[in-house]
Formats: sequence, structure tokens, C-alpha cells
Amino acid sequence: MNARLAMVAASAVLVMSIGLAPAFGQVVQSVTISTDKESYDAGEQITVTGQVGSILGFGVTIQVFAPAEGFGNVVFRGQPTLNADGSFEAQFAAGGSLMKWPGEYTIRAEYGGAQRSAETTFQFTGGQAQAAPEPVEDPDITDTTIRVDGSTDLIEYQITGGRVLSVTPSPSTTSLILGIEADEDGMITLVIPRTVLDATQDDQDIEFFVLIDAEERDFAETSTTPTTRTLEIPFSAGNTEIEIIGTFVIPEFGVIAVVVLAAAVLAMVAVTSRSRLAIAPRA
Repeated sequence: MNARLAMVAASAVLVMSIGLAPAFGQVVQSVTISTDKESYDAGEQITVTGQVGSILGFGVTIQVFAPAEGFGNVVFRGQPTLNADGSFEAQFAAGGSLMKWPGEYTIRAEYGGAQRSAETTFQFTGGQAQAAPEPVEDPDITDTTIRVDGSTDLIEYQITGGRVLSVTPSPSTTSLILGIEADEDGMITLVIPRTVLDATQDDQDIEFFVLIDAEERDFAETSTTPTTRTLEIPFSAGNTEIEIIGTFVIPEFGVIAVVVLAAAVLAMVAVTSRSRLAIAPRA
């Protein structure tokens, strides 16, 4: 009798595990990604489209990696809007100061983490190969990203002759303020998301205004995409601050903070109104 009960229990567990297997298999959703062409020349628009298996509340992140000649550096990063049907699209221009090596580039889309990711490749034919830098013990060239103070947005940059210490938004002047340490004359290249800083008028791009240590300086805008603008700004040894002025800058307080503040103000108004009614003399 006990043996028969044990067999029945084991069979029930097996059936339950088979029934649950698909549910666990659906935890990791599929992601697809593709480009509108297989090869691009300098200046051409690259359109990336993709699809996620189902909407799980995550954001989609797209990164484009240079070929071996470019040391696998990230040349573009974007966070396209996820549509109701799970599709997304991103666009950027081929070429520029970061995308300058001919060869095969890799596009990776991640949906909430590396477990939900997909990759595709394209050929870029419109650049000039750059000689690899001489290896040095303490190179003064970095290629990385820095987080904007008070937000989750990242700015990609390359700098020679110094270091970036901080990036702070200034809503009062619609500008970004970069704290730097300049050991010698150098150059900084910034890939700025339009969600962080932009300069527009009548829905058209206009030039930024750049101050270095409170003095106006010349600079070059080398690339624009629907999501980013790339600036090259030279600086001198001893400079400590670069301010880039536009017409929009990411606010110091996020949307949630603004909603909470508005709710608090309304609550105070309501309480004050009730208090006045309570103490008002009756006729």
C-alpha cells in the first residue's frame, strides 16, 4: 500500500513539473534586432528596428561597438521608446568622431539585462583606419561614460590632456557644467543625449554656447542623430570648468519628485481652506 501511494505521489510530482516547465521557460523573453541595410557610407542614416517577446516593464538599451581596429569601443548608445506591440526603433548617422573605422560593427539590444539580448552586424565603408596608439604605462586617453548628477543618464566622452570629475545640470541657465582637471592642453569629445541637453528653436537644431572658466570658447559639433549631439571642445592646461549652454537641460528634480511636491502643495491648500472654514464666525 505504501509503495502504491509513493508511486502515485511521484507521478503527480512529475506531471506538475512538466506542466510548470513552459511557465519557467517563458521568464526569459526573446529579443530580435535588425538594420535596414547591410552596409553604410559616411553620412548615411542607420535605422535599427527590433521586437521584444512581451512587455515586462523594462527599457530597451542599444549599443553599437566598433570593430577590432576601434578596440571595440562603444560608438553609439540609445534607449528607444518601446511601442505597445513590443517594437522599437532607433536611428543614428554613420561616421563622426567616434565611428571612424571601416569594418564590421556590432549592434546589441538588451531588454532589462544581458539575459534578454540580441545582436546583429553591419559594414561601415566610409571611414579611415586609424593606427593603434603606442602602448604606454599610464595613458592619458580614456573612453568611458559619466553619469549626470541627480539622474540615471549617461554621457559618453573621450578626453585627452585631462580628466572629467563631474557633470552637473543647471536648470537656471539651461546648461551642463563639467568639472575637469586639465594637466595640459587637450580636447574632450562628448556624445550628449538630447534627453540631457539640447539646443533647438522652432523644432530645429541651433548651436550651443560654450564657456570655459567663464570665457566663451570655440568648439565643433561633429555629429547629430535623433537622440544625441556630439561636440568637440578644446581646452587649455589649468582649466577647471566647461559650461555648455542650450535651450533645454534635464531638470534637477525628476517627474516623480514634481508630482509629490504638487500633491503636497494641494494638501496644504486643502488643510488651510478647511481651517479657515472651521474658525469662520457663523451668521
